[in-house]
Amino acid sequence: MALKVFVYSILFLSGFLVLGNVDTNVEKENKTEAALLNFKDATMYTLTQDNITRIINAKEVYRFKNKDLMYNATIILNNELSVGSDTIKADIMEKRAQKYTFINNASFQRDNYLFLKSNEFFYNGETQILTNTIDYTGYYYNNTLAGDSIYYNNLKNIFKSKNVHFEVEIQNN
Repeated sequence: MALKVFVYSILFLSGFLVLGNVDTNVEKENKTEAALLNFKDATMYTLTQDNITRIINAKEVYRFKNKDLMYNATIILNNELSVGSDTIKADIMEKRAQKYTFINNASFQRDNYLFLKSNEFFYNGETQILTNTIDYTGYYYNNTLAGDSIYYNNLKNIFKSKNVHFEVEIQNN
């Protein structure tokens, strides 16, 4: 009788351990999602009836089910309300719907008068708002600026930042 209980308990315990290991392997496989498409040296255009609103260049592009991942990416945004264009570059760009995340060596340039550099930028394509949460440096016309975080509303031309250091260049004429 004791031998039957011992054999059944070993059988039950081994079955439980095998099922536990199989579940963790399935979870690991689901976490590493394979890319649906990938491109090398890609250029993508967003067109409207009147003009091109967005151009994206990237060395490598990986399209997943819920996001696009791009390496050495540049996005050029042509604003319909203003004459100029915006350029955002980064080593890594992630796009989820209309929300862009720029990581590592990120830079934002508005024509030739505003330039910002940081290791992260977030851009919302629907609201056209650029933000970040870490330090940045840059220039506005010939004046240098640095700060902790950015809020730049492209539609209303509102620029906000925390702990800003702004140096005005005074030209002697």
